[in-house]
Amino acid sequence: PSFDLVTELRGHTGSAGGVAYHPNGKFLLTSGSDLSVRVWRTDDFYRPESIPIGRAGHCLVQLNHDDSWFLGSRLDFLGWDLETAGRRQIGGRSPEEFQTVVCNENGIGIGADLDGAAWKFDLASDSIEKVFELSPGDVPLTISEDGRLLLVGQSGGKPSLCDIINQQKICELPADCINDHYGFPAAKFSPDGRHFAVSCADYSIAVFRAVDQIQVARLRSHQRGVVGLAFDPNDPNRLASASWDRTAKLWRIDTESVINTMKHSGWLSSVAFSPDSSRLVTAASDAAIKLWVSESGQQVASIPSRVPHPRHLGFSSDGRTIVLTGAHTMQA
Repeated sequence: PSFDLVTELRGHTGSAGGVAYHPNGKFLLTSGSDLSVRVWRTDDFYRPESIPIGRAGHCLVQLNHDDSWFLGSRLDFLGWDLETAGRRQIGGRSPEEFQTVVCNENGIGIGADLDGAAWKFDLASDSIEKVFELSPGDVPLTISEDGRLLLVGQSGGKPSLCDIINQQKICELPADCINDHYGFPAAKFSPDGRHFAVSCADYSIAVFRAVDQIQVARLRSHQRGVVGLAFDPNDPNRLASASWDRTAKLWRIDTESVINTMKHSGWLSSVAFSPDSSRLVTAASDAAIKLWVSESGQQVASIPSRVPHPRHLGFSSDGRTIVLTGAHTMQA
């Protein structure tokens, strides 16, 4: 098959940090260090609506099916209505109060405030509540899709698992899960919430059972730090990883085995599954986006991205378009 660069989206005056497609496919949102979010209509990607976001800078952009969207970063948490570009208040809290936000696709998330408290928010009900106190230095890493569990971590410290419903920390993960080579560890929950994976300082990936925190697998093959993780959206027994050793790997968790290895000529930053799991896409510092058959590891396409420092990858909901953010540009 042939793959063509649809467009290069230029508009941000700083590097682009976050990107998301709306589930209806009509909108693409990007955020950048120029302190703006741009809303692009995917029919022509022309003249995006530019919305100032204060001092958030690089941030996560996430969308809900009710046409609202929200984003979080080290300094801001904001909610907006997509059609009107109107700012949404979340439980009356000031957005400047939050340092870090993680959220899932159902609009449930956790924000850490400047005093070290964790707050649960729900965009659907426009509610927010304080759930527990974080330890000094803790940063939310990822939240389960059902909004019940949260992984927090520290730079060079052990990640911890937290129970949001019962408002308490469950446990710290073993000491060898400390990721002290590349800052905060990569961490992901499986789509069914039964497992979570964390990158480790010895370049391995630890997979735990969420219900009792028993380690069920230790995936060893990478030669440098793992910086990106993605569970198969249709098979929670498969996990993809991206590493600074210039490879991405697809793993089978129950056998702790590598299904296939995919190579770049530069260090990898991101890996993502297509919605139907048939394809994997990777981005690396060699300014190439590569598309792979997930089952065989066969390269389907290598697309020049002209983005030397890629940040995030994403698929459209129909799996036909890939978007990549990087320094000063987005590509679709």
